[in-house]
Amino acid sequence: MIQKRLAVFMIAVFIMSLPAVANALFTNEVKLTASDGALQERFGFSVALSGDGNTAIVGAHMADVGGNTDQGAAYIFTATIQDTTPPTITSTNPTDSSIDVAVNTVVTAAFSEPMNFESINQNTFTLSFNQPVAGTVDYDPNTMKATFIPGSPLLNSTTYTAAVTTGVKDSAGNNMDSDKVWSFTTIASSNDTDGDGVPDNEDDKPFDSTIATPMAVTGTGRIVVDISVNQGAFLTNVQTMSDSDPGLNQTGKPADHQFDDGLVSFKVNGVAPGER
Repeated sequence: MIQKRLAVFMIAVFIMSLPAVANALFTNEVKLTASDGALQERFGFSVALSGDGNTAIVGAHMADVGGNTDQGAAYIFTATIQDTTPPTITSTNPTDSSIDVAVNTVVTAAFSEPMNFESINQNTFTLSFNQPVAGTVDYDPNTMKATFIPGSPLLNSTTYTAAVTTGVKDSAGNNMDSDKVWSFTTIASSNDTDGDGVPDNEDDKPFDSTIATPMAVTGTGRIVVDISVNQGAFLTNVQTMSDSDPGLNQTGKPADHQFDDGLVSFKVNGVAPGER
């Protein structure tokens, strides 16, 4: 009597769909097994598909029920996913229509993606009122933020217009779709009663020369300088600035450090020898 084994084949198709995003890591594999395997039957894994968004590596391997493995074939497919999404500006400082902005402010624009730093310069990032404002432009790849640093304090009670043009490009070479334009108005002039260098209308302690509260140039609030523990000491020349200010020695500045509130400089007077 001849016995026959009935071979049943089950075929499955697995489809993996990925978004068109470069450098997206993935690995997918399906395992097929025989529920009642004889020595001549084989089971194994489906084709393994893995990649980084640009290159897909396909391989197959199998083993019989005795545990003997067999090296399968491997294929490599490469496809370049082109980035065609234009960059946008996600936030600015000062914000549009801001008032009472400190005259030593810097102007910043944060981008939605990494940018080509060479495209961000005095021609593509400008500040003006009835004439262009002289200044320098800096781009920080860690924060994806561009900063316009005026060469001198702005005028009081003046409306300024900042603009980033379509000349800026992301790291893939895409230009912005349209210019980004916004305006802000600086604070009115004021006396400096205590002589610490901070105008009264920007100082929480306008009559106390031992405490000064200048506005951060980045618009993130006030910086407090307090030397009141030193009897007879007083402050002068208190001023805030951007950490990328060209007036500072930028040599040796840590590339991975960012001072979000900027920096403050000041002079302490009247300190007796030996005190600190």
